[in-house]
Amino acid sequence: MFPGSVILPGILVNSISVASSSNALIPQYPKLDRSGFSFYGRSYGVAAGVGLIDDPTSTAIPDQALFVENYTFSETGYLSDVTCIFNETSDIYFQNLEGVNGGTPKTGNWSGYVIVQQATGSLPTGPWRGFTTMAIADNCTATALAAGHNDTQYIYALAIGHYYPNLTNVQCKVDFTPTSLDIAVNVTAQNISVIPATDQTQTVDIDPTRALVNNTFTSLNFLCQIITTMYTSVLGDAFMVNVDAVTARRNHTMAMESDILTAVSESLELLLDEYFGALAASQLPQYNQSHPSMPRSVQLGEPFYAYITFGINIAVILLFLYESIRTGFWQNLPAFNLLNTKSASLGAARAVAERHLPQEAQAWEGDAADRQAGALKVELSANGTVLKLSSDVVDEVMLVSPALGLGEVPLRPIHHRHDSENSLGDLEHLIPP
Repeated sequence: MFPGSVILPGILVNSISVASSSNALIPQYPKLDRSGFSFYGRSYGVAAGVGLIDDPTSTAIPDQALFVENYTFSETGYLSDVTCIFNETSDIYFQNLEGVNGGTPKTGNWSGYVIVQQATGSLPTGPWRGFTTMAIADNCTATALAAGHNDTQYIYALAIGHYYPNLTNVQCKVDFTPTSLDIAVNVTAQNISVIPATDQTQTVDIDPTRALVNNTFTSLNFLCQIITTMYTSVLGDAFMVNVDAVTARRNHTMAMESDILTAVSESLELLLDEYFGALAASQLPQYNQSHPSMPRSVQLGEPFYAYITFGINIAVILLFLYESIRTGFWQNLPAFNLLNTKSASLGAARAVAERHLPQEAQAWEGDAADRQAGALKVELSANGTVLKLSSDVVDEVMLVSPALGLGEVPLRPIHHRHDSENSLGDLEHLIPP
């Protein structure tokens, strides 16, 4: 018997009742352990280690642990696809045996009468050996899930008591496809999202012998053998709750055949996913005990953005090295000082209309310490919009107005001024606060 069918039968069967959402929202399924994580949508039987092994984002020193809100990884599993039909010629049924308390119900008094029944019959894959079960009075509460497979087919069929007429003659075919799956874990919200990868070209079957698939498939048959059918069928009730959910989701007033088949197929898919996950989780302690510790690594972020960031960093480093060599490690930088008043004034003037500047300004090379242009006179208008430059050898003053942009610069005559207080060396008192 498999770990899931022994340890978690009640939880597994109860999960059927939440397999389908009653609205358009994607259902969430709690992980069948104590990790507190939930799957957003199907789990496909993977990500069993999330929450069960040490957090791969932690370090050996708790105080220095690296907290990561999200991380992703890939895993190979099986995509279980269940397709159900109504098979009116289904050969799965209950065979009445003698009553447990002795005698037969010939008197018509069914009170307290427990009857033993044999679930038996044949599937398209061959004879099914079945099992015995019990019910009160007749097979009203009995439920059996027959499972049979061969090299090409996996078939389920339901044997149902008359308490669950909607499930009569339901038969399902299962396809197990090896699939690469992308897993996203939100540590903060404790959510796990699993979707099939877009590229399946490199996918390999993790168990070519099919033993894992065969055992998981058959385990659902074992599950219905160990749950009660005495006063009610836990399995039948769970199926019917899911039928009601699908009916509500499709806004039907009563269950249609398509609603019933969808509910059963989604229920079986969830059970298969849960079994694959339970088997994988049960192997983690055994693996840790039988294998030496191996170093682990975590990829933070998407590779595309990591490559872009790496490329930008390399470009910045190359630019830094280039500028270091070009400037002699910043020994040959220009002498221009933007914070110096003379440098700012002459720099702005030369950028606007260099040909109209006095000779002293045209010969200036940008050095803030150069006194060559110190004989120029500078005035700044009271409103700070006009800058006036003049010298002793010219009769014109260049007007630089920020409002004019880089267009034509008007000139006009001005009388010579020789007061040294207006030299470029002492401009601070001319600039309005």
